[in-house]
Amino acid sequence: MPRTGYEWGVKKEEHHEYHDRKNSGSCEKAVRSPRPQRECAAYAAAKELLSPMGEVKRTPLGSLLCCVNEGKEGAPHLLLEAHLDQIGFIVTRVEEGFLRFSKIGGIDARWLPATPVVIHAAAGDYPGIITSVPPHLAGDGSDHSIKIENLLIDTGFTAETAAKLFAPGDIVTFAAKPVALQNKRLA
Repeated sequence: MPRTGYEWGVKKEEHHEYHDRKNSGSCEKAVRSPRPQRECAAYAAAKELLSPMGEVKRTPLGSLLCCVNEGKEGAPHLLLEAHLDQIGFIVTRVEEGFLRFSKIGGIDARWLPATPVVIHAAAGDYPGIITSVPPHLAGDGSDHSIKIENLLIDTGFTAETAAKLFAPGDIVTFAAKPVALQNKRLA
């Protein structure tokens, strides 16, 4: 079991400051891990962060467990919980250079137009932006509600290039970066 630093007389404030600096890279890596329904990158980052504290195990349902002070009588028990998946989208069709998609998780389509995204294709990650046909060009104009099936992802590629790069099943995530909050918190 790794020592916490308290055994060597390190002050509590210094210990937390050291771990904040040491683990900030792993935390950011976990937050940036972009694969909805594919938690491998987030799992690896969480395992890297937790393994100095104890054995890290994965349950059959995909939860991550780290046992700290396991088997030590009278030792405190600690639970660290993290949700390792992310809402996003999946490409359903490549259409004239644009990508049709479906949602993964609960997403309100009303705020999606003009949202930057990242398409995780076999050849790499590519930026895109969610777009739609303007309501005045979409037909008779009677229904102005935004529906996911009427949205597209524009990557800027030609139809020919998009057909080569993207395929149904490619995962799409929001192009969001981690945000540093007050009190050394990362969201």
